[in-house]
Amino acid sequence: MKRVIVIFLACVLLFSATAFVSDADTGVSVGADRISDEARRNYVNAMLAYHLSESGEKIVSESLKNGKCVLFFFEGASNHALAKSGFSNHAHYRFSAVCIVVRLVGDRPEIVFFDDFCSTIPDNPRAADSRADAVATLLDGVYPVVNCNHFGYAALHVPAYDWGTALRCYRAGHYIDVCYGINIHSRGTDYINVTTNNSAGCLLVGKTVGASSGYNDFMYAVAGISDARNNAFGEVALDYGCVVIDRALYRQELREIYDSGAGDSAEIARLLINYTNGINACAKQYVLDAESAREESEESSEAFEVSRETSAESSEEAEESSDAPVPEPSEAPTESEKSVPEPSKAPTESRVGTILLAVAGGAAVILAAVFVWLKRK
Repeated sequence: MKRVIVIFLACVLLFSATAFVSDADTGVSVGADRISDEARRNYVNAMLAYHLSESGEKIVSESLKNGKCVLFFFEGASNHALAKSGFSNHAHYRFSAVCIVVRLVGDRPEIVFFDDFCSTIPDNPRAADSRADAVATLLDGVYPVVNCNHFGYAALHVPAYDWGTALRCYRAGHYIDVCYGINIHSRGTDYINVTTNNSAGCLLVGKTVGASSGYNDFMYAVAGISDARNNAFGEVALDYGCVVIDRALYRQELREIYDSGAGDSAEIARLLINYTNGINACAKQYVLDAESAREESEESSEAFEVSRETSAESSEEAEESSDAPVPEPSEAPTESEKSVPEPSKAPTESRVGTILLAVAGGAAVILAAVFVWLKRK
């Protein structure tokens, strides 16, 4: 009976540890066919795992649970940001970001859209002559997303109306401010020049307008609207989830793009990615914890299999010995009976201790109480 109870508890704890690991391993990752550079790909996948876990921002998990999407913009993760790309010159192009859209499919988060011709940076952030004309760059962070119509076609809007959500730059300086008009929309041109701007601070998805631009697929994945570039929303300001802005992979390029010649480019780069700097340590620890929990789960699973096999062997031996004549109570145990081993609980107990590192501490109290009760019996 003791053996049955111990094995039952091991099963319960093993299930709890597995549940913890499955929460850590969301299964959402980008392959080498989408982000070729391994270091950048590993960073993106680590951040996806963090944001989609219970350790991430509450708005992310709530968006998914409510059937909405989570949009990720990783500046500097695009293959086009690499030197070998024909689009890597940021003086002429803004194709350095990837856009990833995640939503629940069944009960699991999945990537439903990916595009690497995107941008989170204004074309000419230092072009304004005065403070009053300075364009806004949305700071790194997590923001809600609603729908809107951008110059007559269906788009998305980021209502980041609190102070401290925008960096505004002009030729002679910069300052932190509020965002009012940051939209997510398609491009008017693939190039940066003085007279035509792709964006004055908005987030861009896809190449220029066309069947293969990627923008229509993006809007269909997020909002379910077809041919968004030629259609408009009837009702606007509806909740469509949230967006994560992350420029940590583009630090050096940010210094060059926002350089005014006054030596403030490093400070601007720091301001732009301040939020990402803050969560990177948390995300790194989360990934390490997930790996540790996964290894502990595998070890405890192996231990449970060993315990189960030992228990089965002991049961067979006990059945064989039960066929022999039962001695009188006053008789001493026979040599054969002495040789029948008592099922050992030591391996199970030690592995339970390992599992408890990954599950709630309360399980240890329950298990200890049961063992005390068993020993008293």
